[in-house]
Amino acid sequence: MQDALYGLLGGLGGAAIAAGAAYWGPVKAQKEALREAERQRELAQAQAEAVRADERRMARLARVALIPRRIGDWMHLLMFNMHSGSRRVDAESFATAALAARNAVSEAIYDGVSEGFLIVATEASQRGFQESQIRIGEEEQTAILDALDLFTRRIATLISLSDDDPRWPDAAQAASRAGNAAMKVRAELSAQLISRLLDVDNLDVIDTRPNPLNPAGS
Repeated sequence: MQDALYGLLGGLGGAAIAAGAAYWGPVKAQKEALREAERQRELAQAQAEAVRADERRMARLARVALIPRRIGDWMHLLMFNMHSGSRRVDAESFATAALAARNAVSEAIYDGVSEGFLIVATEASQRGFQESQIRIGEEEQTAILDALDLFTRRIATLISLSDDDPRWPDAAQAASRAGNAAMKVRAELSAQLISRLLDVDNLDVIDTRPNPLNPAGS
């Protein structure tokens, strides 16, 4: 009788263990699955944030790099018309192209505000409108829009004259001085923008200029 009782209890214990295993096994597996799903979700979120951060970085680079590009487009327009002789465009076409170039530069410069930097593009924005009315010579220009505006006016005067007009040599000299001033301001701003690009991203600068101490590269 006692042996039968022990057998019955043993059978009941084994059944309880088997039932517990049947219950807790799937529960444990479910918990593991939930933890893995959470890890995958966190990983996906981290990857998505990394992609967004990379997209924001590339957008910053593009906005900063667009400024010298637009300035270069305007400069190219002015230099072309200064040196094109009889191939110069008519005054109306030049005015339209110059205004479009100026608007593109202005838009690119003011978009820089979204990147946390403000380019002082005109004397008026730096010193106030009244003070900016003081006459500034070509060589004294320090604001990019002022320098390019002056260069544009000089080119507009130049293309309004024929090559045999007695005023043409003086107009050409004035345009050249304004162009040199604009190129100086452009170079200084470009150097600052390159520095900004290096701050935004770890860029390698490739200098294609020859080494003056080793021009042959040997």
